[in-house]
Amino acid sequence: MRKTKIIATLGPATDAPGALEAAVGRGIDVVRLNFSHASHAEHLARCDAAREIAAKIGCPLAVLADLQGPKIRIGELASGPILLKDGESFIITTEDVAGDRDRVSTNYKRLNEEVGEGETILLDDGKIRLRVETVAGAEVRTRVEHGGVLQSRKAINLPGTTINAPALTDKDLDDLRFALEELQVEYVALSFVRSPDDIRALKNEIERLGGDVGVIAKIEKPEAVARIDDVIAALELGDGLMVARGDLGVECEIRRVPALQKKILRKADEAGVICITATQMLESMITSPMPTRAESSDVFNAILDGTDAAMLSGETAVGLHPAKAVAAMSEIIREAERYNDTVSGDRARIAYSDETFELAICKAAATAAVDAGAQAIVALTRSGRTALLMSKVEIPSHIPFFAVTADRRTHSRMALYYGVRPLLIDNESEITSELWGAVDAALLATGELEQGDTVVVASGYQIGRGATNVCKIVSLGEHDQY
Repeated sequence: MRKTKIIATLGPATDAPGALEAAVGRGIDVVRLNFSHASHAEHLARCDAAREIAAKIGCPLAVLADLQGPKIRIGELASGPILLKDGESFIITTEDVAGDRDRVSTNYKRLNEEVGEGETILLDDGKIRLRVETVAGAEVRTRVEHGGVLQSRKAINLPGTTINAPALTDKDLDDLRFALEELQVEYVALSFVRSPDDIRALKNEIERLGGDVGVIAKIEKPEAVARIDDVIAALELGDGLMVARGDLGVECEIRRVPALQKKILRKADEAGVICITATQMLESMITSPMPTRAESSDVFNAILDGTDAAMLSGETAVGLHPAKAVAAMSEIIREAERYNDTVSGDRARIAYSDETFELAICKAAATAAVDAGAQAIVALTRSGRTALLMSKVEIPSHIPFFAVTADRRTHSRMALYYGVRPLLIDNESEITSELWGAVDAALLATGELEQGDTVVVASGYQIGRGATNVCKIVSLGEHDQY
C-alpha cells in the first residue's frame, strides 16, 4: 500500500462532471479548499461533493481549509495586462486607482510605510523585479530591474522587508468561521506564518469558535525559517507543517529551498508533527498528461526526505488532467517507497526526541510485529493520538497498520497520517468480545487479513479513552485473547 498521503486542491477542473470522482478514486486522501480563490458557496459545493464521493467509495477523506492570510497583491489593471520593460519607472500606490502603464494600486495600505529606498519588490511570484527608488506619500516609486507581462491582482513579495500585517485578516476570520461551522473541516492551514504568535492567534480563534481541528503552519517566510524550532513548539500532536515552496522560493534564495525542505521535514518528524511538501510538484501536468522527469525526481526525493504528504495545487484545481495528476503522484510515491524498502528495509522514520510512555508502547508494538511475524498492527483510538504516534515510529512497510475508531471525525482526520489505514466501526463499548467482534469484522472486510492471522494490538482500557497502555499479540477472531 502507499503510505505517503496525497492532498489535492479542488477547483474548476474538479467541478467538471465525473472529474472529482475519478480523482478521488485514483488516491486522494485530503482535499484542499484554497480560500485565496472561490466563494463560500463554491467551497461548500466542492466539500459536500468530495465527502459524498468518499462515502460512496468507502474511503476516509479529510478536508483542509487553506486560509489566504495577509497576501499582498496589486490591484486591477484597467486595460488588461501591461508590459514592464527593464529600466522603466513604475509606481505602486496605496490609493485606490485604476491601474495603467505607469502605476498600479495595492491591497496593502501600509506598503508605503514599510518599504524603503533600495529594497526589492517582486511581482507575480518573482517573475518581475522592481527596486524602490523613493517613497513619496502614498506612492512607492520603483525602477524595473527585470521586466515582464503583468496581469491584475498578481502577488507582491517583499524579501528582506519586515511586514507588520496581522496573521489573520478580516477575510481570514470570516473564512475560518465558515470552514469550522459550515464545512466542519478537519484541518486549517495558516498562510505566511512568521512566528509562534501567529499560530497561537489562530488557535485562540478556533477555540473561541468552538472548533476542534488540526492546524497546519505554512512555512513560506524567512522569519518562520529563522524561528522554525519555536514555530514547531507552538504546534500540538495532530498539527503540522507545510513546506510551501512557492512563496518560500520567492522570499528566500531559490537555491536554498531544497536544503530548507530537508531541514524542515526532519524537524517535523523529530517533533512528531505532520509534515507536508507542497507547490509545483507536478506543475507541467496543468497542461500535460504526464509529468516531467525532473518533477518525478522532485516527488521521489520529497518521500526520501521524510514527508508525510505531498500536495497538488493547480494540477488538480485548474489543470486539464486532475485524475491523471493524482495517479502519477501515487505511482511515483509507491516507487519511492519501494526504493526505501530495498535500501533500508523500511522508511527511516525519526522517533520523538522526548520519550513518553505512549511512545514506548507504540515502539513495542512495532518491534513485536516483526518478532512475531504479524500480519498487521492494529490500534484502537478515539482521538487518533495512538495512530499519529505509530505513524512516526519505524514500521516495516510489509506490515499494514490499521487504526480503528468509532469516531467519524477521527476517522477522517487520520486520512492525513502517514502509513495509517483508518477503519470506522459502530461500537464505543469497553474492550470486550462485542467490541472485538466489530473490530474483527472491519479488519476482515479489508480483504487483506484472514481468521487466525497474527495481529499486534495497541490500545487503552477502552477504545481511545485515555492513554495507550496495552500492547498484545493475538490471533484474529479469537476474542478471548483480547
